[in-house]
Amino acid sequence: MSLSTTTENILHAAKDLFAQKGFSNISTKQIANKAGVNEVTLFRHFGTKAGLYEAVFEHFGSTSGLYASFEKDCQRPPEEVLLSFGLSLHAFFCRNEPLVRMEIKEQSLLNGKPLPIMNIANKNKQIISEYLCRTYVISEEEATAHAITFLCSLWGIFLGNQVFQAFSPPPDSTACVAEAIRSMTDHFTQRHT
Repeated sequence: MSLSTTTENILHAAKDLFAQKGFSNISTKQIANKAGVNEVTLFRHFGTKAGLYEAVFEHFGSTSGLYASFEKDCQRPPEEVLLSFGLSLHAFFCRNEPLVRMEIKEQSLLNGKPLPIMNIANKNKQIISEYLCRTYVISEEEATAHAITFLCSLWGIFLGNQVFQAFSPPPDSTACVAEAIRSMTDHFTQRHT
């Protein structure tokens, strides 16, 4: 379903302003002005500022296609499946850098409701954990620990390269993701030999 031009304009304006100044420091009037609408129109489309914030994530932070590597032929080597997922997740973060910056600024947002990125993180943890359990026949607890470590590695690679630009020259993200996977899969391989 395609969105109206008005809805699109509001979502783009909100994304830009939330990313620049944070949820708390932007008014609905500022968003409406940037979108070229009045506040009543904004509230009619999204209800509340918090509803608009969530809608920004739903619209721009779609995870469609992110899990394709786990849905394809399971006969591929686990390293390939995990690399495909890792690179897809890294690309997702890069495409949605303004949303990630919003999340970093708004750690206490939405009165205790989970931030949208938390929902994505927990879904990723579950999918990877289930995959590791099936593939390496390990306990759920161990698989969850490895899934979290892997996801934290991906998150760190993205933050270090894209957000904080901590390394000079910036390392090759693909090589870093591949190394995180190699470390994890080597652990499983060594246990079974």
